[in-house]
Amino acid sequence: MKFKIRDAREAAGFSQKELAKVIGVAPSTFNGYESGNHDPKSDLLLKIAEACNVTVDFLLGREETTPADQKNAPSADKSVPGEKQLINLYRELNEEGQEKLVDYADDLVVSGKYIKSDKGKLGTEKQA
Repeated sequence: MKFKIRDAREAAGFSQKELAKVIGVAPSTFNGYESGNHDPKSDLLLKIAEACNVTVDFLLGREETTPADQKNAPSADKSVPGEKQLINLYRELNEEGQEKLVDYADDLVVSGKYIKSDKGKLGTEKQA
């Protein structure tokens, strides 16, 4: 069966190696799924769908568009440097680690020290 794993992976901005790590398989195994040499089991299809923010129906070719396409969201190619890395790191953390990362990011914003100025530069404190 031909799956749309590559389309989902590329739309989500993952390399094969990154997504293989997220779903817990060897990169060579993942390559086999993507190239059509091997069919992933249903639990792996679900992990791929969740990681790439698509439905299993999309991976099976039953839907033509990803949720990002439907919402007209910007493509992963337009993400700012570090954004994809931060998302990948977040996905590797357990629930407690994810909460701490969100809390830390929130603290950075609330401090005002790292808020972008009108010109898009960091380092201008938020005005009260």
